[in-house]
Amino acid sequence: MRLPAGDVFLYPAGTVHEVGPVAGGMRLAIVGWCQSRVRSTEQRTLIMELDAVLASLEGTADTGLARPALLRIRGELLRMWLDP
Repeated sequence: MRLPAGDVFLYPAGTVHEVGPVAGGMRLAIVGWCQSRVRSTEQRTLIMELDAVLASLEGTADTGLARPALLRIRGELLRMWLDP
């Protein structure tokens, strides 16, 4: 995957990846780590899936209870799963 200059790519630490050679110019890179306060990979995956569903509702004509209910569920899950 080739990203435009200045973009960032984040991936889980266990992901196998490869960085190809620079074809021209210079590659400048910043390497860093972050740690989720939700320890379980499975729980983080569920939160990301829920976030994707919420994002898909953005800009729709959803005037019902779906979005508020999903936001409440997300909040409760985070409350239960976050490490102090």
